[in-house]
Amino acid sequence: MRKEDDSQKPAAPAAAGTHRVQEVAAAPARPVVREARSTFSITRRGGIHWIEFPARPDLGVMIAAIQTMSGVPESTHRLWDFTEHGLDLTTSELLQIAEEAKLCNSPPLWVAVVGKTDLTFGLLRMFEIFREQSGVVHRAFRSTEEAEAWLVGELPDGGRSD
Repeated sequence: MRKEDDSQKPAAPAAAGTHRVQEVAAAPARPVVREARSTFSITRRGGIHWIEFPARPDLGVMIAAIQTMSGVPESTHRLWDFTEHGLDLTTSELLQIAEEAKLCNSPPLWVAVVGKTDLTFGLLRMFEIFREQSGVVHRAFRSTEEAEAWLVGELPDGGRSD
């Protein structure tokens, strides 16, 4: 776990606006609310946190999303959905994102990343390798249905309750 003085951290470039983490569940549940400095949304559905992007995310947006997710309690199963707008990042940027994820997130953690185009899926496979960390299971998928089925299978109760 990283312990730093936030005043000494360089600010990640980010788009204007704030976003809330919404909890979506069949039964009423305590909402999880966090604000972020960039453009993405986080919802909880059946024990899985879905991170979605209304536009193609850049390095700053990805770093902000990772930092926001690190503060969401009980978030051990995550689905990062890049199917709508894809990714276009350099190898250097992927490495930076992977290192930030390692610093911000504590195991156990199951992470599914989804990209349907060849470029995005290939970048996510590279990220999967860069992201290797003990206690973190990370897999790339081409569809959200496949990714969700894998994550549900990894939930302690098989996704039957929250």
